[in-house]
Amino acid sequence: MTATAGTNPSMELSATDMPVSHAVPMSPESHAAQAGAPLPSLPGALPTHRTHIAVLDGLRGLAILLVMFAHLAVGERGQTFITKSFLKLSAVGWVGVDLFFVLSGFLITGILLDSKNKPGYFRNFYARRTLRIFPLYYGVLAVTFGLVPLVMAWRGLAASSMPASAQASLWTYTCNIWISIKNSWLPSTDFFRFDHFWSLAVEEQFYLIWPAVVLLCNRRTLARVCIASAIGAVLFRLIILQINPTGWTAYVSMPARLDTLALGGLLAIAARQPLGLTPYVKIARCIFWPALIGLAILFVICNGLLNETLRVRQVGFPLVTLAAVSGLLCVVAAPRDGAIAKVFSSRVLRFLGKYSYGLYIFDYLMFPYFSTQLGTMRFAMNHSYTVALLMHAACAWTAAIAMAWLSFNLYERYFLKLKKWF
Repeated sequence: MTATAGTNPSMELSATDMPVSHAVPMSPESHAAQAGAPLPSLPGALPTHRTHIAVLDGLRGLAILLVMFAHLAVGERGQTFITKSFLKLSAVGWVGVDLFFVLSGFLITGILLDSKNKPGYFRNFYARRTLRIFPLYYGVLAVTFGLVPLVMAWRGLAASSMPASAQASLWTYTCNIWISIKNSWLPSTDFFRFDHFWSLAVEEQFYLIWPAVVLLCNRRTLARVCIASAIGAVLFRLIILQINPTGWTAYVSMPARLDTLALGGLLAIAARQPLGLTPYVKIARCIFWPALIGLAILFVICNGLLNETLRVRQVGFPLVTLAAVSGLLCVVAAPRDGAIAKVFSSRVLRFLGKYSYGLYIFDYLMFPYFSTQLGTMRFAMNHSYTVALLMHAACAWTAAIAMAWLSFNLYERYFLKLKKWF
């Protein structure tokens, strides 16, 4: 399996609103940035965590779009050159989770820096994060392991059960640890799949520690901690890959993902200097393009960029991190009336970014059902794999977007309203 189950995130997927993924910043993490003061006139300067930065919505939109393509490619091989090439490129979408992590570190560290030394530092952060992430996360678990079995029993059907240890790991945000220990993805239920929740677990584990680190360190020390954490993550992955080159620990464990989260935090520190990120744009460009070219070469050498390939894990992971961090810097520091800002401020990307947390949850969650239907659709379309794949994408993505929209507007937003008290 190539996993964007292996992919996330959450990510945090949240943003200032959240939080990003931020969360992402993933997010997670609010996948929707909070409206507030107008943007600063100087590109790359970030006055407060209340400021809405439109391009970050677009970046979240790009990240979730990459992840959705990656989910589509899981378990598929294609039958023609065109479909094989399409799936091979789609599988690269796991990098969207890394972008979510960088966004999360950037946004959440920024929130923490802006609220440092203010009353209720810990209370406000964890309360707001809880209101953004927990309702949907635990709501999905409650429906899956509570409501669905009851409905199945009422209809006289037997529901498949997930091992107690696996289910417990979901309730405690430790499924990435379960995956590492078992060296296996989580078992699916009758209708749902939870592999992708590993990224949400990574973020929750990181943010149990990070607020205290930010509070205890001045900005210079915090920058050093970020750099040391990034280097430590790379070394940790290399050591783990020597011990178990085919295991998933180097991909899903929190220590292995510290580089993306910590370097996102480093950008947040730099953005709060008088000139913001602008002085670092040239350096970022000198990093982004070589990293992108390196990934393209690796794609050719490895006949793809699967996150389960040893060479990709050793060389590709650091290149993806560098590309994500430098790319984020260039986008945030870009002139507000320039081409880059216009692309990432587009309605489509901002729409996807606003609902990226729900999209991340629901897209892969319903994967077992739509995977089953793919075979049915192939038969219905005169055995055309290409048409069946397109139908699969259309159905799965439409369902995920609809679920994310409904969840946000009919459920999550009522919890988000409570954030005004924190």
